[in-house]
Parts: sequence; structure tokens; C-alpha cells
Amino acid sequence: MRRLKICCDASCVAAFYDRTRNNNGVWHSTRSCGNPPMRAAIHEVAAAHSV
Repeated sequence: MRRLKICCDASCVAAFYDRTRNNNGVWHSTRSCGNPPMRAAIHEVAAAHSV
């Protein structure tokens, strides 16, 4: 049951089976749910390094 998870995107209600090797999947779809938070984090880091 450790591999049955709920997507971490607040606007998503999908449940998914985590198939990752180390059991650390957080989004049911990286393309639709994971991409916006990852892009925001990348831009935040880039902005912090450009100051």
C-alpha cells in the first residue's frame, strides 16, 4: 500500500501507483501536474543566482 499515492498537485485529485524504484513519486503525471511546480522552482533558483 506504500505505492498507492495521491497526486501532490493541489488542483488534482488523481490517485496513482508509484512505479519509481525508490518509491518517491509525487505526481501522477509529470507532464500535467509536475511541470508547473518544477518550472517555478527552476526560475526561482535562477533568479536567486542572478542577483
